[in-house]
Amino acid sequence: MAGETAQDVAAYVIAENPRGQILYARGSHIAFDMVGRLRAAGLKIDERVVYDQVAAPLSRDATQLLKSQATVVLPLFSARSSHLFFAACPDEARLKVIAISDTVAETIPKHHRADMMVLPKPDAARMAQAVLFSASGGNRLEQDKTAQ
Repeated sequence: MAGETAQDVAAYVIAENPRGQILYARGSHIAFDMVGRLRAAGLKIDERVVYDQVAAPLSRDATQLLKSQATVVLPLFSARSSHLFFAACPDEARLKVIAISDTVAETIPKHHRADMMVLPKPDAARMAQAVLFSASGGNRLEQDKTAQ
């Protein structure tokens, strides 16, 4: 494990100062310029896009649920996913938003931040705990303790 964020990984690679060429295999959408950061540190790096996250519209069932006034627990793992979701989300949706990081939290529309939690560390296990706790009706103070 080289870190919890792309910035942590870049710092780790720079500290290791590998010799030779580095290949950065990545998705088509990135939030951090790893190549630029490593090149600025004097490392030789090439990149290849090896997968794509194709945006898909909300299904009719999902849209109906969001309009139904039922409370929906919404885990968000990336700023891009957040932007895509909220572009399609009905205004009247009742959400318990769980953001994996402060960066993702900043993308949440203000009217959905009242019942929002931001994980103290960005990892899938904490997200799973927070989703289960939120789905069981835990209150905000308890959610913050559970996610730690």
